[in-house]
Amino acid sequence: MSLLACYPQISADYLIRGTLPVLNSLEANAKVMVTDEDTLEIPFVPVRFYATFVESYADGYGSSETELFRVRKPVLKGHKQAVVLEISGNSMSPQLAHGAKVLAVPINESDWEYQSGGVYAVMYRDYFVVKRIRDNELITRKYLTLHSDNPNGGNVTVSLQDIRGMWKIVTIVEAPVE
Repeated sequence: MSLLACYPQISADYLIRGTLPVLNSLEANAKVMVTDEDTLEIPFVPVRFYATFVESYADGYGSSETELFRVRKPVLKGHKQAVVLEISGNSMSPQLAHGAKVLAVPINESDWEYQSGGVYAVMYRDYFVVKRIRDNELITRKYLTLHSDNPNGGNVTVSLQDIRGMWKIVTIVEAPVE
């Protein structure tokens, strides 16, 4: 097997004649093909729009009022009404760093009492937070306890009557390196 067949990124001119550059151009070795057919644009809620999102949620916050974020179709995996949320702060680090973008799917109100063990975005009163649900007492005591992954983040107990919406965080779409 020839050396060029094993290492196609190395320039034949360099091996034979010693002519620079050593490596072939990227165009010679790879073809990047991302098409609109491979992605979908879904609603994006950046940190700066959390307050607007909370205020307008009861009025039927529509996708025409928000920014859009392009997500690869395989990431969506058939999730309906998905949104991309930007993480604010470090209460969920190290898994979710500040600025990370996550895919979230809405949870039907009748299913809130069965959610536990995962990471959720919860809208309550005038707050919109991303936390882990460990203690779901909605059926018995009518409250939910939301926990931070970061020990310095603490936890919060929310009454059922204060909860306005809930989304399950299903995957990280984009994240900075910590």
